[in-house]
Amino acid sequence: MSAPILRVGKIKAAGRSTPQSVDAHLCRSRPTPNADSSRTGQNVWLVGSADEPMQDAIARTLTSARIDATKLRRDAVLANDILLTVSPEWFRPDDPEKSGTWDDARLKIFTAEAQAFLTKTFGKRVVKAVLHLDEATPHVQAVVVPLMRKGEGRGTGWRMSSRDMFDPDRLTQLQQDWEDRLRPHGVGPRTKGSRATHTTLREFYGALEASRVDSGLGELKVAEPPSRSLLEAPGAHRARVEEWRKAEAKRIRDEMRPMAVAASRGRLYDAERRRTTELRGDLATASQDVSKLRNALVETEDQLALSKAEVARLRATPINAVAAALGHSGLVGPKENAIDLVKRVGGLDYHQAITWLAQRFGAETAATAIREHVLPSAKAAEQAAPITTKAERVKAQAMAQQLDALAAPGYRVTVMSDRDGKRIGHNLGKAQDGSETLFDRAGMLNLIPRLIAENARGGNVFITPIDPAVHHVLADDLSIDSLAELKSRGYKPAVVMETSPGNHQAVLKVPVDAAPKDAANEWFKDLNRDLGDQKITGMVHPFRLAGFENRKDKHRRSDGRFPFVRLVEAANRICARSTELVREYALRRAANEVRTSTPR
Repeated sequence: MSAPILRVGKIKAAGRSTPQSVDAHLCRSRPTPNADSSRTGQNVWLVGSADEPMQDAIARTLTSARIDATKLRRDAVLANDILLTVSPEWFRPDDPEKSGTWDDARLKIFTAEAQAFLTKTFGKRVVKAVLHLDEATPHVQAVVVPLMRKGEGRGTGWRMSSRDMFDPDRLTQLQQDWEDRLRPHGVGPRTKGSRATHTTLREFYGALEASRVDSGLGELKVAEPPSRSLLEAPGAHRARVEEWRKAEAKRIRDEMRPMAVAASRGRLYDAERRRTTELRGDLATASQDVSKLRNALVETEDQLALSKAEVARLRATPINAVAAALGHSGLVGPKENAIDLVKRVGGLDYHQAITWLAQRFGAETAATAIREHVLPSAKAAEQAAPITTKAERVKAQAMAQQLDALAAPGYRVTVMSDRDGKRIGHNLGKAQDGSETLFDRAGMLNLIPRLIAENARGGNVFITPIDPAVHHVLADDLSIDSLAELKSRGYKPAVVMETSPGNHQAVLKVPVDAAPKDAANEWFKDLNRDLGDQKITGMVHPFRLAGFENRKDKHRRSDGRFPFVRLVEAANRICARSTELVREYALRRAANEVRTSTPR
């Protein structure tokens, strides 16, 4: 998965990184080994220009802060250079190894987010920033003067301190802020605590120039088999080769075992990803050969060092979370579990699938996101009456199809009733002490007899999916024409219900990480203003449960009966069009931030 990258370097009056040397690198006024001179004209200045020398820009900023540059220590850090980028596979998902290329839409997103990040974080302390497009992967390099307030209040003046501005805590927060800004655009989390997180800018460029590998994985090689001597009998040689094969297999198996354990926890997979993006030629080929060797030798659950319980937890990882992490907007089968989906979508074998799941979610934490708050199925079964009547079975079938399409790990169940002209909601999972219990799929089905009774007493049954991985977005009060218009625009609902004759509800699944919640909420409101309920507000909104009556008085028929909520469509899928539009909303908000931000 692609990862955000932020590196910080120091600029001093003397030494390797001076204002003059960094300026020359930004402006390409000296040879740059990693840059393609034929593409240098594509570079874009975001702050400042090549015309003003960097030392003058720094001096101007210090003067505006009323700092006398002549009184700074000789070894003082005059500025910091900051590198912002994303790993190559995000810029060019179709061919990560094709350096110097990118997806135009993603480049536009990256540029807007980088500008917004620099403006919001540093304001006028950014003296120069340039988007470099002449190297292997697009990146922004900015120069920031490390000015900090002397005190808490206003008007207390400024001081210079690179050490305080980029101390470990602030640097970690800075990296987290950059990660949070990019997450809505499909950029995965950085590897926290790894060496990659704390590599300096100088080390980053040194690694690019030297193309060095510090991983011991590439050292694994199969020794040459023994050759047959001139006078050796064929049978004796075959025996020696067989002996060699067994010894070599044991040696490789022993060396691979700790790597397999690491892979099951995600560390080796991450090392392979980093190396694949950094190495070229023979080294990349060697990496692939070793990967194939590992896959050939490590095939079973025991060799992966994953217990059956750990594999079971991985298998039970919420399917919406897995689909969102895979970027999969196609259908998910009703019987597919997390391992099945990763194998099918990723084209992986069993070993690779559980390795990916362990790396992405962790065997220790998979399937635990909201498990503590979900009523265990066994306990729910004990509390529920058995499903025996035909009416109960019909409702169970409709509910099961709806729940399979929503695929949330937990549900809030609310019965809405009209009493004395007031609409009152009763949360079935709310205890007297205020604690709340959610219901999983099995728990929902076990509630059917109780829900039938509540419905018969005039209650309307609603559910709210509680899912940390995806938003279940309701397009409410859709007419037949507006539902058709919704689909014509490319929206693919997970669920469509006819709640009364001619009126529909559609539920669209959108990954939580697709955009910040405020951007997603803005899109949700616009969608409903355009096609659905113009009065709807919160994006986390309950909707009808299929199979039960809509007991609103206005829907009472002449025979005194009420219409049933009919399930029209049910398909477990994330809506790609919704995801795309939510990201556009986030990008537009980021661009607005750049225009309206007031520098600190």
